Amino acid sequence: LHLPFYINIGTSLFMLPLAISLIEPKREKLEASNPLTDILRICRFSLAHGQLRRLMLFAALVMSTGIIGVWAYFLYYRSLGISIGYFGIIFAAFQLSSAFGSRNAHSLEKSFGKKQAYLILMLIAPTFLLLGLFTTILLIPLILLNAFLWGIAMPIILDDINRLTKSEVRATVISVAHMIGSLSYVI
Repeated sequence: LHLPFYINIGTSLFMLPLAISLIEPKREKLEASNPLTDILRICRFSLAHGQLRRLMLFAALVMSTGIIGVWAYFLYYRSLGISIGYFGIIFAAFQLSSAFGSRNAHSLEKSFGKKQAYLILMLIAPTFLLLGLFTTILLIPLILLNAFLWGIAMPIILDDINRLTKSEVRATVISVAHMIGSLSYVI
């Protein structure tokens, strides 16, 4: 039971020298007289910009369903009588499915088009509905499908947010988007 903690200690210690060795690329910095005022101004910009606001709200919903889904799936596995020993194997398959979705997000977007790529993400809702109505091992592939869809979602959404935002405020806008996602998860 302690092995994951020991592995995390090792990876955390390895991250420290890597983080120290990173060099920030040259970029145009925003002149900030009062950082809090600038953050609030960027938040206001993010929420007032119609297309950006819709993207951030959509990202928040996708993020919330993802977080809630991951935790709910463990309860679902338990209700199926799946041994806890297999949870890790199923979760690894979940992560691989998500990685495969992320890896292919932009090629899928090119194949289907932007609007259809967003519409494909709407499949998350009926999969949750089916998983909520029926408790059967036959629906486990829907869990992997959701992982794949979540993997597709964030690269596409963040790419659109990046295109709509100037580089000097982009990091704050993305932070606002993640904050909205965390807020929706909490709600």
